[in-house]
This record gives sequence, structure tokens and C-alpha cells, in this order.
Amino acid sequence: MLTKSGFNVIDIPDKGEMMRTLGQIRPPAALFYSDETAFATQVKQTFPEMEVIIRFWPDDEAHKQYTPQQFLSVHAAESRRGLVLYTNNESGLGDEVINWNIEVAQKAVEFGRSIVCLNPSAGSYDLADLPRLRPLLELAGLNPHIITLGLHAYAGGVIVSGMFKPEDLDANVSPLKWPKGKPLDDLFPFHIGRQRMITGYCQRNGIKLPRIAYTETGFDWTSDISKWLGSRIRTPGYDSIDGWKSLVEQWKIWWPQWTPEMAYIKQFQYAEEHLMKDVVWALHYCYGTDGNPRWLPFRVDNSKIVTYMEGQPQMDITPPVPAPVIPPVASPPIVIAVPVPVEVVTPAPVVMPTVEIPTPKPPTSKLVASVEGTEATVNALKAILDGYNALAKLNNLPVLTIQVQ
Repeated sequence: MLTKSGFNVIDIPDKGEMMRTLGQIRPPAALFYSDETAFATQVKQTFPEMEVIIRFWPDDEAHKQYTPQQFLSVHAAESRRGLVLYTNNESGLGDEVINWNIEVAQKAVEFGRSIVCLNPSAGSYDLADLPRLRPLLELAGLNPHIITLGLHAYAGGVIVSGMFKPEDLDANVSPLKWPKGKPLDDLFPFHIGRQRMITGYCQRNGIKLPRIAYTETGFDWTSDISKWLGSRIRTPGYDSIDGWKSLVEQWKIWWPQWTPEMAYIKQFQYAEEHLMKDVVWALHYCYGTDGNPRWLPFRVDNSKIVTYMEGQPQMDITPPVPAPVIPPVASPPIVIAVPVPVEVVTPAPVVMPTVEIPTPKPPTSKLVASVEGTEATVNALKAILDGYNALAKLNNLPVLTIQVQ
């Protein structure tokens, strides 16, 4: 069902359970904070095909904490462990931030250090920002094995938010109305799917497409549709509509055929198939909690969302070898033998040269004729009679003999 989904892990309630979950789902990527570097390293060693990202919080002002050279030098040990370095988080898109990310990316290519860079907040980048981002986009397009462009993307209330005017959303919450194919091409997704702004810019300007990932995704408060979103039914116990748990009661009304957790899965299944074709992986925010109640409605680990993900066939970057499947053999149907009466057919009389065979009558042995000829001729006649006599005995017929002169 979901092939691009991993986790943005802000805390690990149970390391053994988390390792079991990762082993069951085998997500393409997972992000850990630097206080769990040892566990992140263990995950990478256990699942080498998984991209394991390490984040150095607080990092919204990483461009003020480190020079590009210092950032890569200070975190060289994590790189040597095979971990991908998360450069900064929701730092805005000022010139200072963009230029710092460009220089980090250049150094990363020079040193061979894998990074996930930029990571702007959902909806914070626009067409006007792309010319300033062009050097980073070009560098990322030429070095996808080193540079991944990280983005944050959230839906508001329903996965197709940002694709319709707020007044038209109620008429399009049914899965049958979610755009696909040509109708989707005629719309522009400003929430989930917003990366099409970047890929479109690259295609128009002859830039090789960069490797794009969602370092955060899920459901959140989206201010551009705040009036519509604020009037939805809120789950009791939550102060606002943001994370998926605050939408449970509304989802039950929209989609009574699904549990709320299955509604989450179904919406992201649609997103992966139609809105995220150019996204290599997406990290659901969040797994665990750091004690901040702000993130409680976002958690997926203490819900059936993870259970549903565990129960599905999950694609890896390098899938495990499946158990051999023996294809059915094209053959006639197997018939179980049942004893039935056997009809014994009397063989037709055997015609033998130079031998006249009268109608067989008892007794059990009868001289037919004297035979003259070469030894070969006599032996041939004997062989013929031996065959006939074998059948005769089975069917209680007289046997025949010859006399050699």
C-alpha cells in the first residue's frame, strides 16, 4: 500500500519495539535526532539499504552556528557511520540560508558526505524563490548520490487540501473525487505535491531534476484554508485541528467505511501514487514524543497506522529476496483411482506362417503341426507361440505347441 513512507522519530519509547517495527516495515528512510546517534547507527548496520538521517537539534540557525566547512567537519564521525546529515530545519529562505546550503552542498560533494539540505517549512517556498535556489538545484541534480533536497509537506484536513478553493473542498472529500490523470494535471497542489513547483521550474530551465524527499509529512494546520479547516469537527481533547488525531471525528463522518487509521493510510496511498511521484521517500511526523503536548495529535507510533503498515507488503530500496514460489504445473487433472471391474478382452487369433491354427478347445495343450525349416524360422515361430500362449493362459484358453522335424 505505502512504498515511500518512513518515520521522523523525535523519541523512541521502546527501542526493541522500534527495531521490530523497522524490520517488519523496512521503510526506505528514517530520521533520528543526534541524541540517538548510537541507535541510528545500529539501525543503519541492521538495515544497510535504509537511508538513516541524523538531525542536530537545535538547527534552525545552523547557518549561524557553523561555517559550511565546520558543519561537515564536526559531523564527520556520523558520515563515516553511513548516516545522512540533516543540514538545517525550517530556517526560512533568506539569502544567507540559501547561500549557506549551497556551500554545504558543494563541500559535501567535495568530501563525499551525504546530506539532506534546506528542509523549509510547508508552503514557505514559492516560484519567486526558485531563481535564487537554482545553483542548489543544479548541484543537487548533478549529484543525487550525495544531495537530497528536503521539503516539509502537510495536508490540512484532507489529502487534497490545497488543490481546491476552500468553498469547494466539502464537495471533493470523497475518494471518488480525488483528482487523477488529466484532471490532476490541470490543477496545482499547494500542500502535498507542492514540489511540482520545483520540478516544473527545473524542466522549463533545462535543469536535471534533483532528488527530492519529504523530511516531514502528515496533517497539520494550514493557514491558507484556516476558515474552512477551523469549522471542521474537532476530536474532543484537542485545542485545534492540526495532527491527524484531531481529525478523527471528522474522518468518521466523511469516510464511515474506514477506521481513522485506515483513512490516514488510504489518503497517503493516493498521495504516493498521484501527488508524490517525484518524491523518493516521505517521513511521517512523528514517531514518539519528546514530552511536548503539541506533538501528541501527530503521533503515528501508538496507533494502528503502524499496525496497518506492518501488515502490508512494503517495498525497500533493495527488497528482501522473496520466498520461492512454485508455479502451477500445466498437467491433466489428478484422477483418484477407484477399483472397478476389469473387462478381459479375448485377443484376436494370431496368424502364423505355415501353421494352421484350429479353433482352440480344451484341453490345455494341443499339438498343432509338425514344422520344418531353418533354425531361425523355427525360433521365430516359437516366439510367436510363446506370446500367444501367455495370453491364452490368462484367459483360460488352450495353449499351442509345435513339433520340430
